[in-house]
Amino acid sequence: YQGQGTMLPTAVSQLFEQIVNAVVSILAGYLLVQAYRGTAGVSAYGAAGGTLGTAAGAAAALLFLGCLYLIYRPVLMRMVQRDHASGDLDSQDVYKSILLTMIPIILGQTFYQISAVLDDMMFSNMMVGALGAEKVKTDLGNFNSSYSLLISIPQGVASAMSASMLPSIVASFTQGRRREVRKKIRRTIRLNMMIAIPSFIGLVVLGKPIIRLLFAGYDSDQGAMMLRIGAAAVVLYTLATVTSSALQGIDRMRIPVIHSCISLAVHIVLVFVLLRFTDLGIYAIVIGNASFPALIFVLNLVTLGRELRYKTEFLHTFLVPFACALIMGAASGLVYSGIYALVMNNAAALACAFIAAAASYFGSLAAIEAWLARRPA
Repeated sequence: YQGQGTMLPTAVSQLFEQIVNAVVSILAGYLLVQAYRGTAGVSAYGAAGGTLGTAAGAAAALLFLGCLYLIYRPVLMRMVQRDHASGDLDSQDVYKSILLTMIPIILGQTFYQISAVLDDMMFSNMMVGALGAEKVKTDLGNFNSSYSLLISIPQGVASAMSASMLPSIVASFTQGRRREVRKKIRRTIRLNMMIAIPSFIGLVVLGKPIIRLLFAGYDSDQGAMMLRIGAAAVVLYTLATVTSSALQGIDRMRIPVIHSCISLAVHIVLVFVLLRFTDLGIYAIVIGNASFPALIFVLNLVTLGRELRYKTEFLHTFLVPFACALIMGAASGLVYSGIYALVMNNAAALACAFIAAAASYFGSLAAIEAWLARRPA
């Protein structure tokens, strides 16, 4: 559907998936806990209900897209009959081409998950002697919730934008319009930075109260320190994702996979050294998490410069959003501190801080962009 130039079916299916996921997770978790109440493994059954919701949500999204395809199929078949350009292509060649295109994209997205699994494995095995099994479990739980879960939210925006950008870049590249390709990459990175940079600053400033609101019982001090050290991964992962999609769009499918392999190897060595020779503990995993997409982005940028003569635009893409995000961080931090001192309610203070963050960020962004537009060339 994205290849046909529409994101609506994908967006609706993902919304439908999350609704089913939430409903089934809560209902299944509740029913399993009730059924096995009083047993030693009751918490495991509750967790199993949550994973059941994930599977049910994905199945519901697939079913929705399948039904939509059946409805849309007559129109699609008429389009195929009118498509004389691909009339001489053998169906096996088409499937082979799809497979060879699909595998590198899947592998490129998988390496990030592999790095997370390896991080957990190295930390568990190398730190159990120094910290103890209970502390290792607690630190990893805090990392996977307070840190990983929070930074994954703005990262999802980057993945969605990159997916929507891909067909457009492919169309421009196959028509030989390289200048237009560079313009689309630049525009996509800029839009992503307008979201990723304030998300990074917001997590640094308001990370602790957000953790206290969402994850009762977790160590909010440790989680807040993780975000201060590693929230930049939001920006780095976004840049890595967009540039990888850009390379895939110009038919350099294997390059992002190679870059991910190189980055994974460096990541493993870095995390091992930090765990073995420093006292950073779980913060070594946080640093490694941020370094992994950083190297991918640098390698991707070098390749884009060589293939497309692409050059990064810094003022509007990075400097302006960063300056506005700093203003936003100061305003939201002050508002949170003031409201919390008055009402002593974390949720109310956070709500006011979010309003102040949105107003200060978009207000300063509009003001700076207007001032730059009035400057003489």
